[in-house]
Amino acid sequence: MSNPSPATLVKDCIADVVPNSKYQKRHYYRLAKYLNLYLRKKATVADMATVNRAEFAEFLAINYSVATIVNYLQSFDALARKLGVMPRAKPPGKAPRELSDAPDTLWGICKREFFRVNVSIRSEKTRKQYRSALCDFREAIGHDPTPADLTDDNLGALMNLTLQRGDTAVYANQRRQKIRALWEWLARKRRVAEFPTVPKMKEPKRVPRAWTLEQLDKLLAACRRQRGWIVPGIAAADWWAGLHYLLWDCAERVTATFALEWTMLDMQTGVLLVPAEIRKGQGSDESYRLRPETLTILARMKPAGHAKIFPLSSMGKFYKHYSRLLEMAGLPTDRKSKTHRMRKSVASHLAARGYDATAALGHSSPEVTKCYLDPSIVGTVRPSDVLPSLESEVSHV
Repeated sequence: MSNPSPATLVKDCIADVVPNSKYQKRHYYRLAKYLNLYLRKKATVADMATVNRAEFAEFLAINYSVATIVNYLQSFDALARKLGVMPRAKPPGKAPRELSDAPDTLWGICKREFFRVNVSIRSEKTRKQYRSALCDFREAIGHDPTPADLTDDNLGALMNLTLQRGDTAVYANQRRQKIRALWEWLARKRRVAEFPTVPKMKEPKRVPRAWTLEQLDKLLAACRRQRGWIVPGIAAADWWAGLHYLLWDCAERVTATFALEWTMLDMQTGVLLVPAEIRKGQGSDESYRLRPETLTILARMKPAGHAKIFPLSSMGKFYKHYSRLLEMAGLPTDRKSKTHRMRKSVASHLAARGYDATAALGHSSPEVTKCYLDPSIVGTVRPSDVLPSLESEVSHV
């Protein structure tokens, strides 16, 4: 539609600017209704620029929960942008840090040689991690790093810098690993005289956390309560439930799961073939047999005609919505409670039933799998579980 007049009623614009979905249109019509009630008149496009969002939220709070209010406010913003009342403001991003790519610098060597000959470094994400590590290295030594700066003292200074900024030992070791990989490559080429000897910092081991069966039930209930559409033809409830059912059936990592295509799934036999190219390490193919209930949900999604089983616009939006899903389920929303917790849940519940979680997850050794096993599910014996109570012992003295 052409740009609406400021005097145009909000309700009259919805049919033209909202996607062709009955649910979404009903949702926006309800939003227009509440705007009318809040303003005590029929809301026009011009009125949307003057609405006090805090007061409007308080008005909605009379009848709705916090989650619903947030949903309506987000819809208000989306509609205002589509009507041209609110500009599409892009969140200010971080300015890229300066780093020279001159041929004699480490970043120049990375771009011209190191990335080209190391076939394992293929993703743009990994290359950005090398650049970020070299930016930190530059900050630690005060100038653009060159091969002559590859000394144990300078590498130690980099690790200390990350700790002084408040970063974790895990982060410091990740920075060390990137610089060390480049350093060792240059040393093997005899372009630097020595190999690195700075050891890793000791990392604290955290207790793995998996979902209990009761928590999984709450999570799936929240999935089924989702409304609207993820993409045309795929209901949000089916998309979210299907994702968790499939993760429970195969315990694949979420990056591989979002790369799955319908050609990889035989709906008749229920066999899902995950090629090595989309799996971590790209070492081998893996096949899984999906349960009938999983296939039932996926069958409702397939007619939409998308190439991928779980089409997705961006990972940033996914994790934002996933946090809202967890909040709706009454579950933790911290970074340790995202999709990787499903993989830990599969490992923990398998181990608790006496099965080989290492083989199921495709790990190289049981030591790797130990970091996935939640002791509250696996059943690790603690002193309080087997030793007699001191109260009872003291009473017999």
